Amino acid sequence: MLHSVVSEHRRKQLKYVITGGAITWFTAVLSQLHGLLNDATGTARIFTYISVLLGITTILLFLYLVILPRIRGANPNYANWRDSPELASIIPVLTGSIVAGWTSLVFTLYTWSTLGTIWSLAGASGLYALCFGLIGLIPVPDY
Repeated sequence: MLHSVVSEHRRKQLKYVITGGAITWFTAVLSQLHGLLNDATGTARIFTYISVLLGITTILLFLYLVILPRIRGANPNYANWRDSPELASIIPVLTGSIVAGWTSLVFTLYTWSTLGTIWSLAGASGLYALCFGLIGLIPVPDY
């Protein structure tokens, strides 16, 4: 029973990894960002750095939440996150960084890359799905 739950979880996360990876590759979001980081000036460069820093912040906060059970030795109750002082402070910041990071990435790609509106939306969503799927594959101990 536990093995089938774990396998189902991995399968679900792999869907995000494969779909997000394919979209990220197809839209070439990483090379677009690399080009903007290296060649952009002024406002374009500032927005690119903001997008990247918010993305890194999101990844670090997610990793902290995934690694938290190993640090504390107890499995936090994510369903009732408001009852935990630690989770009650981290989860709103995580939510804000996801929304701000994704939005700034779409805006940056739409405004200063060659992707256009639809591909900027798709590329940013694919990159975030890829990252969330990869983080979701990290096993969390069950206490």
